[in-house]
Amino acid sequence: MKLRKIFYGLLTVFSIRKLGYFIPYRYAGQVRVKNTTNPWLLELFSELSNSVFIETLKSVQPYINDLKKITFNNVKFEDPRWDQDWFPGLDAVVAYGLVRKVKPATIIEIGSGHSTRFLVRAINDEKIRSNVVCIDPQPRAALRGLNINFMRLPLQKIDLKCLPVLQKGDILFIDSSHISVPGSDVDLIVSRILPALPAGVFIHFHDIFLPDPYPKNWEWREYNEQIIISALLAGKKYNPIFSSYFIRNYAPECLQELGFDWIQMPLDAIESSLWLETI
Repeated sequence: MKLRKIFYGLLTVFSIRKLGYFIPYRYAGQVRVKNTTNPWLLELFSELSNSVFIETLKSVQPYINDLKKITFNNVKFEDPRWDQDWFPGLDAVVAYGLVRKVKPATIIEIGSGHSTRFLVRAINDEKIRSNVVCIDPQPRAALRGLNINFMRLPLQKIDLKCLPVLQKGDILFIDSSHISVPGSDVDLIVSRILPALPAGVFIHFHDIFLPDPYPKNWEWREYNEQIIISALLAGKKYNPIFSSYFIRNYAPECLQELGFDWIQMPLDAIESSLWLETI
């Protein structure tokens, strides 16, 4: 991964092909990066894990039998499966359950893949009519058989006025570049899309490990989305309703107590969904 980072960096710095960002900062050598747990988020999530997070899991319990029907290795490529580490375990369980519970009229998904398969399965199992819009410049071929409206462009190239207007009970499902720089998809989401949402919209962010830093072996990616999300949470305009990473790593005992100990996880897979609700 370090070689890939160097390769991308050289192509970018020499203007051969832009594959990243270089931010000049004369005091960069004095910065001491400490990948430590965020104390106030640890306290907040600890409180929520005994209340709101547990209630979210309980709301998924009625769908456990249907979730168990999803096979570890599927036969059809467009079907959801547990044998994948892109959207594993609790990520998939809660996404499926929340769709069935809230019955969204519209789901906007920024980025698509295994998560899309679970969302569509939930829609079909609940027999609801949902408009699923996926924004993805390169959607997976195995999703072509699903009833989805694809916008095959990066978010930055889409006129945001063309997107469906989300209402209470709808879902904004975000799994983007995870890079916050001016004009990036994360920038547009946080500065343009989120402020326009009404109360009661459910927001999903993926690859969120709060209150902890990104995994050590992810450092080469230079993700910084968690900084932005920490600021959003500090503003208290979004209620955290579930963190799969926090439950798995800080309160795993509740999974057995609530009947979720059957969840199959591929080796080295990490659950990392964070769900918020607009106030």
